[in-house]
Amino acid sequence: MVFLYIVTGLLGLGIIVFIHELGHYTAAKLVGIEVEAFALGWGPPVFSFQKGRTEYRLCLFPVGGYCKMKGEQIIEKKLEGQEVPQSDIKNSLFGVSPQRRIVTYLAGPLFNAVFAILLFSIVWIIGTDYQSWESKIVVISDYPALFEERDNYPVDIAGLQTGDEILSIGAKQVHNYRDLQEIISRNPDTPLPVRYLRDNQIIETQITPELNKRNGTGFIGIAPWIPLKISSLTTGSPFHAAGLRKGDLITEVNGTSVYNNYDFLSALENSFHVSTVPTITYMRNREVITVTVPVHPSETEDSFGLQLESTTFTDVERNPIKAVYQGISETIDVLIISVRGIGLLFKGIDLKETVSGPLRITYTVGQYAVYGFSHGIKTGLTTIFQFISFISVALCFMNLLPLPAVDGGMILYNVVEWIRKKPLSMKTFYRYQMAGVIVIALLLTTSLFNDIRYFLFK
Repeated sequence: MVFLYIVTGLLGLGIIVFIHELGHYTAAKLVGIEVEAFALGWGPPVFSFQKGRTEYRLCLFPVGGYCKMKGEQIIEKKLEGQEVPQSDIKNSLFGVSPQRRIVTYLAGPLFNAVFAILLFSIVWIIGTDYQSWESKIVVISDYPALFEERDNYPVDIAGLQTGDEILSIGAKQVHNYRDLQEIISRNPDTPLPVRYLRDNQIIETQITPELNKRNGTGFIGIAPWIPLKISSLTTGSPFHAAGLRKGDLITEVNGTSVYNNYDFLSALENSFHVSTVPTITYMRNREVITVTVPVHPSETEDSFGLQLESTTFTDVERNPIKAVYQGISETIDVLIISVRGIGLLFKGIDLKETVSGPLRITYTVGQYAVYGFSHGIKTGLTTIFQFISFISVALCFMNLLPLPAVDGGMILYNVVEWIRKKPLSMKTFYRYQMAGVIVIALLLTTSLFNDIRYFLFK
């Protein structure tokens, strides 16, 4: 399975990298830079053909690709004191104006952004089915037996209570718990207006998600209100052996009424503390039944073999124009999250948990793809399209950072040359590039170390 994850992930990332290089290739052709080779994949070519001055290659490892522009070796020749003929400079990367070079470097990240918009738009047209719950919340400080004993979560400070139903947060309507989670996780340390329903009365307040330094996301101290209607049971599990079945609604534990999953787990925990075998009361076709269930304290929630009912929600937009608008909106949202992510690096987040390298990203892309397709073609396509879109936007953003050796750094370098109206010296350029290589190497080493640590302790 791990091998399948890696192969699938490499293919997914390869598409993103190929689109990026296709952007550079297209722009280079448009601005008059000669492209010596354009390849799909890496390694020795297994098939190639010449068209004009460009050799097109299919390489042994069909993952990613590269665009080799004329003039990329000019710096090395000049640094070595070699004479560079004018014919080598004409139509080369360094033979055109800095403005044209800027367009060429910008095109790679731009193609990634457009690719993300396209995939997000397709997802909206296909429609995404997902499981979630209503936007009714559980305040976790109400359940000290299950969660950290604390009463100053953002949700406590804002005055929300268990059973409140969130209607909107951060000026966005909330249709289910997933919507709520996404908005909160994306806005740490950001005050958000909240509208919620309590006892048929709409109340407005403000809440500021706290930064989780472990993963860099926002949280407010809530969990979903999960009703106690059983959707499935593992054969031979304690609850199945006691007679409970799909469709039963659990109403009491040891004579105490329970209304959601955390009421239920908290009541079981209390039963364990006094060493009693819990009695479970449930309803089946309006009949009230009480049984004892010999659940052992050492058993976890996962080992109960009990699945509770959730609701299937669908996000779909049949109008192509509106779907593209949604795709643009989601791409912008991801870019904003990426910008905020840079700021979070200076707020003490745990880099070991939040910075992923190529190994973990590849594995995760493959994992999402395999998981999605195991639930059907539609789910597989939407899952992988969404994840590839996120990675494509992230690659766009990272390449636009003003760091040497990435597109953003080269754009900055050429902007300086454009303003000065004369080229910088080759030594300056070389040192600039070497500084970038060192920065990239440090980032790559850190991320690879984090990846290895993640897989060793996973």
